[in-house]
Amino acid sequence: MRNIKLTDEELNKIILDRLQYEDGHKTQRHDTPGHKRFDMSGYGDDDNSCHVYNTNILNLFRDFGIYDCVTFIYLDTYKGSVMFYYQWFFEGGNTHLSYDFSGYGTRDIIFKIIRFFEVNNKKHSRRRMS
Repeated sequence: MRNIKLTDEELNKIILDRLQYEDGHKTQRHDTPGHKRFDMSGYGDDDNSCHVYNTNILNLFRDFGIYDCVTFIYLDTYKGSVMFYYQWFFEGGNTHLSYDFSGYGTRDIIFKIIRFFEVNNKKHSRRRMS
C-alpha cells in the first residue's frame, strides 16, 4: 500500500474494512458493535492491556509504512484524550515528537497517522525512497 496514492474516500473505506470484526461480534469489553475502536480510557495500564490492544489496532495498518522510519510509535490514552508519540530514526537524542488527537475517533486517528507518514516518510527513511 506504500506506493499507491489513495483518495480520502478509498483510504476511509480500507480503514473501516480492516476495523470490522472477523466474526461480526465484539471481542473486547471496550469494543462496540460496528468496528474495533481504540481503548481511550487509559485504564488497564498496570498490565499494559490498553496499550497492547491499541497497538494491535495500529498494526492492522503497518503495510501503509507507519513503522518504516520511526524508532517507536506510541498512543497514550487517558479518559478520552489521545497523545500520539513517535521518533524518527535519524533524529538523535531524546527528541520525541507528538500530536494531540483528543476528540478524534479511531478511524480519524488512523487516517491522520497514515496521511502524516505518507508525506513525511520520504524525508526520514532508512532506505532513501526516490
